[in-house]
Amino acid sequence: MIPDFVSDLRKAVGPDCLLWLPGVVGVVLDEHGQVLLQRRSAAGLWTPLSGILEPGEAPAAGVAREVAEETGVRVVVERLAAVTASPPVLRISGCRRVVTVDDSCGMPVG
Repeated sequence: MIPDFVSDLRKAVGPDCLLWLPGVVGVVLDEHGQVLLQRRSAAGLWTPLSGILEPGEAPAAGVAREVAEETGVRVVVERLAAVTASPPVLRISGCRRVVTVDDSCGMPVG
């Protein structure tokens, strides 16, 4: 799902402007070391939980929010594992974007 602020920004700048979008990926482990995954609706692939940060949102808060939104599981982010930037991507819609990703590790609580 595309966040409203991204849709609004895209309307304002048009499809040819490259957007720099900070994103997060949460690697959530249970007490047995198993990783929590989500199945993507578009391709049906299993992936770690991920999403785009809201404006002004800290990466740890974004990971916790995305995990809760996608699974209902509350997590405590324990550490930042990596920060990367992807090459520009041309979406099927014709829009261009770059996503930076903060990989974080967390454990379920409660």
